[in-house]
Amino acid sequence: MRFVIGISALTLAASGVHAQPATPPTAIDRVCTTTTTVVKRGEQVLSTTSNTHCEDEGAKPGGHISLPAATGLLEALNKGPEMTPRSVRGDWRAVEPETGGVCHLFLTSTSGEGGLRARPTGCHGRLARVTAWRFDTDTVGLYAEDGGLVFRVSGDRDKLDGDGVSLDR
Repeated sequence: MRFVIGISALTLAASGVHAQPATPPTAIDRVCTTTTTVVKRGEQVLSTTSNTHCEDEGAKPGGHISLPAATGLLEALNKGPEMTPRSVRGDWRAVEPETGGVCHLFLTSTSGEGGLRARPTGCHGRLARVTAWRFDTDTVGLYAEDGGLVFRVSGDRDKLDGDGVSLDR
């Protein structure tokens, strides 16, 4: 992926971000963006769709940003997706701390005793006790029916960890 930024180009590689010299953009440079959507159910890929949109670099005045601004933008993009109550609800694959077994924990948007309802499926040990969840700024509390905290996890909308438990999409 190549971003033209002023007189420098940034190349994103699997190992990180590397600055490389680039030629100054001309009025005929093209900027192309490709968006790929992958639809999955569990680990099974149901479909993929890619869409590429290109436009002339010179078509938008002021389309260049300085290297420091671009670096800040890339750092923000590399940071995990923001965690919100809406982004964490849904189905999570959970690794049980006691057994290492895998089960599912569904965080609903339905109000219940002690917070929003949670539904463990195929879980054993402490994960099987989770019946409610609450969001608190940057953490998610998972609670038992008696209101006791079972786990407190944090992370982003794709992966949550804490108190020995690991949840991912």
